Amino acid sequence: MARTAPALAPSGVVPREFVGLARVLYLRLEREYLAVRPAQEQLIASLEKLAPRRGFRRLPIRDTLNTVARRWRALPAETRLGPLKLAQHGEKLSLAEVRIVPSKMRMEGWDDTELVLGLVLIQIDYGRETSVQRRPLGDACLHALARRYQRGDNRSDNAVLADLLELACAFPEQALAGGDFRVATRDGAFVGELVRYNGQPFLTARTYVAG
Repeated sequence: MARTAPALAPSGVVPREFVGLARVLYLRLEREYLAVRPAQEQLIASLEKLAPRRGFRRLPIRDTLNTVARRWRALPAETRLGPLKLAQHGEKLSLAEVRIVPSKMRMEGWDDTELVLGLVLIQIDYGRETSVQRRPLGDACLHALARRYQRGDNRSDNAVLADLLELACAFPEQALAGGDFRVATRDGAFVGELVRYNGQPFLTARTYVAG
């Protein structure tokens, strides 16, 4: 049975209970991200060192790719949304994953920043050279996450993360549609708008509604 917000919560204000749940999730994911990001950078640097350089012996390509693939698979994965897609054959490697990037945002006219969980698609390909792309897809602010805990039937962290995956997966369709969006999840929907981030479309979820 769905739980309801405390009766004493003022109209339009998210009860502290759910803000607290959202903040705890943010802080836990932030701790993991701060460990994962430098580990990713180190592995990417290993790939970039495979490029031939005059006067330097070239590193063993297959052994390096095997090591990168093994260590990337072993990275902490709570901030990963959905499966890691990784293929390594001979002297070629490709991988793609969506990661949560805890950060802060400030909108025009705001006096302060707000915590957000950013959603970033990471794609890496190694053939004769290394290609690394990080594509920001969108984010969900702390308010939207608190509303998700409040209004969703399943309030487990795993269920919330699954809903964030739905938001990330909706990016291609919503980027083409433009304007305000409503991305359906199992218990409700994230609601927000398509904005421009570094000149590219970006989904920013402002709140979450039931059913």
